[in-house]
Amino acid sequence: MRRAAFACLISLSACPHPSPEEGTWEIVEKGLPGALMSVWGSSPEDVWVVGADAGDGPAVKHWNGATWTELDAGSPGHLWWVSGRGDGVWMAGDGGRILRYDREDMSFESWTAPSPERLYGVFPLAEDDVWACGSNEQNTAGVIWRYDGAAWAAPADLTPS
Repeated sequence: MRRAAFACLISLSACPHPSPEEGTWEIVEKGLPGALMSVWGSSPEDVWVVGADAGDGPAVKHWNGATWTELDAGSPGHLWWVSGRGDGVWMAGDGGRILRYDREDMSFESWTAPSPERLYGVFPLAEDDVWACGSNEQNTAGVIWRYDGAAWAAPADLTPS
């Protein structure tokens, strides 16, 4: 068995490897007052990051391909996730907080999930089909919420088992 594994490794090491694309890493920001916790983008000219609240609201930043713009989310609390679909950029975080930034009218809409767990993810499948997930502070119980275009609620067919 060892000989076969060794022979496999030798064979793989002899295979030609594609050259990595030329490019370099670049520090775009440092010394920020709080952590950045999630990044999502639809293109190199549309990148969003969210993160910790260092005392004046959570970090919400947008890259347009040339510059970063910081947006005011309107209320305090850490944001843990960002993702988007169409004109909406969705964010979720502490206390069951869920935000949607409308890129058309450049404004935030805000909800609080039916219970105050920390939300680690939000996933828009459509404007009337958005899912959020998270857990309690002790990470001993999870939650899943679904937005149907009118309200957030637990999915009807979701059972504890």
